[in-house]
Amino acid sequence: VRLNPQRAGGDYNITVSDHGPKFLSSSRLYHVTFGDVWFCSGQSNMALETFYTFSAETLQKQMQDSEFGDVRHFMMGSMDDHYEATTPQWVSTQNSIRANPTFTWHRASISSVEALFDNMTGKHSAFAHFGATCMYFGAEINSAMKKAGLDPVPIGLIQSAIGGSQIESWMSNETLKSCTNESLSGGSIPNNSGALFYGMVAPFANYSVRGWLWYQGENNAYGDPGTSLTNEGYGCELPAMVKLWREVWDA
Repeated sequence: VRLNPQRAGGDYNITVSDHGPKFLSSSRLYHVTFGDVWFCSGQSNMALETFYTFSAETLQKQMQDSEFGDVRHFMMGSMDDHYEATTPQWVSTQNSIRANPTFTWHRASISSVEALFDNMTGKHSAFAHFGATCMYFGAEINSAMKKAGLDPVPIGLIQSAIGGSQIESWMSNETLKSCTNESLSGGSIPNNSGALFYGMVAPFANYSVRGWLWYQGENNAYGDPGTSLTNEGYGCELPAMVKLWREVWDA
């Protein structure tokens, strides 16, 4: 289903129906809004939880008061749940929507109401568990729009980051062939090449995004720094990955 461009905002329920020859099937989406979506990816730098930041409680209170407008967040995977694949996947096939409420869309004004840490379960809330860099970015982009005299739009944040991963995991196999001297240790992903691109990037390719945040590099530090001029190492892989992601989302 493809919708025409919509005005930012709203809190809609959308029903999609299929009138077959013998039956009628339908699906419904609740609390849908339109705004800017940002895709946040990388390794542990991006995955570091909001809980472990000095301003976590301050940000929690600000989100509760909707100081940054309508901010929503979705977390695809974690160190315990990373989805590797050899072909492009759909989000639903990767079990990202599960009983664990961390892996669903959340409104920050609601998820922040829950205690950051549950003493009974020993777990962090969905808000506290979400990546700090991505969450603080959502708050800052809203503030920047206000300071610029612009009307802030709803902000959607998608976190798809795995600690210890190398850049090779986040690129298609075809793109990797354009660079030499890649790092082959695999980092936290034993089957390094393309595994996270197909399992945790490609599922969002049909999702309109405003842009990407990338925070990664340490696990490639012992490899060849390379250069794009000679098509070697990280210096070749990073711009190649940027080009790939732009092409994928532009398709």
